[in-house]
Amino acid sequence: MKPILFNTDMVRAILDGRKTVTRRVVKPQPIHNEGFWKIYGAVWSYNIKKIYPMYGHSLYTHAPYHPGDILYVRETWQYMYDLDGNDQIIEDTGRYVYAADGFNVDTWINPDGTHRFGIPWRPSIHMPKEAARIWLKVTDVRVERLQDITIAEVIKEGCADIWIDAARIRKLIDVAGNKNEFTDLWNHTIKKKDLLLYGWDANPWVWRIEFKRCERPEVL
Repeated sequence: MKPILFNTDMVRAILDGRKTVTRRVVKPQPIHNEGFWKIYGAVWSYNIKKIYPMYGHSLYTHAPYHPGDILYVRETWQYMYDLDGNDQIIEDTGRYVYAADGFNVDTWINPDGTHRFGIPWRPSIHMPKEAARIWLKVTDVRVERLQDITIAEVIKEGCADIWIDAARIRKLIDVAGNKNEFTDLWNHTIKKKDLLLYGWDANPWVWRIEFKRCERPEVL
């Protein structure tokens, strides 16, 4: 079992059944040399658009996930308690809450009784496995260029609600660059200092990871 991070919008898309694919940057990027791409000891022709890492292949060894892997989603979260009529914590009422659910609390009571205004969400990277409520099974992994994404793939990425709105799909196709909505989503996930290397315009190689929802394993 491995963790995988998603931002709040993408967690909602997974919960809604709209997101079944994610793309993650290949690091380091393959090097182009004399008509070939090279990385991790793997070599392929410049005109090859997709690579499916097979078991035993050097790309397979370096892939972040493999078909059949079970992943738990790390999302923005918090652990909260119920309060009595005097704003004091009721013992044994702790539970996990998630930003993707639109959970909102005006006043937060710390375990020591002090008050804070607004819920202090904890970042997804610090979410423990036992707090996970979304479990995924990887069904496919391949390597491709970011800008080779198709409209069908944009939909699988869970961009907004375009999958139920044909007018929006047509608009998305007609917009300059073809995939503005996904472009914005992608660039938002890349640190500003890395945009020249991994942003949409850089057209980096990415791991294209497909998954489906699955049940929480009995043994974590």
